[in-house]
Amino acid sequence: MAPARAFTRPSLSVVALSLVGLASSCADHALVRREDHAPGSSLQDRIAKGLLAASPAADPSDLRARDTAGDKLAHFADLQNAIGEQILWGGYDDKLGVDPSAYKLTAFNGFVWSKLYLSTFMFSGPYAVRQEGVRTVLEIGVKFRGGLDAGDYPYPFWHSAKKWQAYLDAQAILLVFEGDHLVAALRKGVHDPAQPLADKAWDRRWRWEDAHGKPEPRVALYQYLLSPGNPHAERLETSYRQLEERFRAHECLSCHSPDNLARPSKLFMLNYPNQALSGRHELLKVLTDDTMPPLDPNGDPNGDRKPGLHDERARTELLRLAEDFATAGDAALSYERAHGAATAPKP
Repeated sequence: MAPARAFTRPSLSVVALSLVGLASSCADHALVRREDHAPGSSLQDRIAKGLLAASPAADPSDLRARDTAGDKLAHFADLQNAIGEQILWGGYDDKLGVDPSAYKLTAFNGFVWSKLYLSTFMFSGPYAVRQEGVRTVLEIGVKFRGGLDAGDYPYPFWHSAKKWQAYLDAQAILLVFEGDHLVAALRKGVHDPAQPLADKAWDRRWRWEDAHGKPEPRVALYQYLLSPGNPHAERLETSYRQLEERFRAHECLSCHSPDNLARPSKLFMLNYPNQALSGRHELLKVLTDDTMPPLDPNGDPNGDRKPGLHDERARTELLRLAEDFATAGDAALSYERAHGAATAPKP
């Protein structure tokens, strides 16, 4: 786990670059032009430059460009240090603003999010940095890689036509900072009514095999996330599969999946290996405290039941497996952080 982070109030200075195309989104916020500050004077400025360098414009169906961008983003030191262990991800709503607590968002490990999700966007700019209350916001222009094969996305985004359309319509990503801590990233865009809506059918499968019998989506697997020399990969794979089996037995995946049936304010996905890493530490806490699954208020009319498994043997087994998964995950991710400097972007 990343060390505890000391938070400081963000600087009141605001930096902006290339405001063309972002003026309308920033109209209600004071902006200071980039030339009023020394080049590269803020963390947000360095991150913006790094994103532009790591994932530039390319053919939206270019798989090699996406994979190269994923490696660079996952090992981009300024970005990863700003995120720390976890980042929240979802769509932006102008009515809610940039306070993450106002949304229902999905939590991801920073390394996983950068390699699997952020790499599905190409950064074209322009970008601007502004202050919104206690938060600093970096808004940067993007284009989604909408032409990749199904297995190249973290999961079938098109299980929801609305979500798939939102990805295709994304025009910018808002990176939300509290001090120097990047706490959330929000997709922003509006559908062009002159363009037809996307029509991408879903076969109702979260996982499948390709023509050669290999599991898909490939980017959800540890063999995609981790470098070939990672000595902890095998233990991580084994620990996750054992834990996943017990998850299914206790119906944990009915809620901790992309369709988000329970609608918690912060979703941890457990049905894919890479995404499950985000909740490895929270899982230990809820199992120790025996607070999952939560109660169905409609199934407890008298209010006299308590959440939890109500099965000490099952809870103990899950806790043992979760501890092994968390330990293996920590080791595998630590190895990646220590051995990925060669692929970091150079703004």
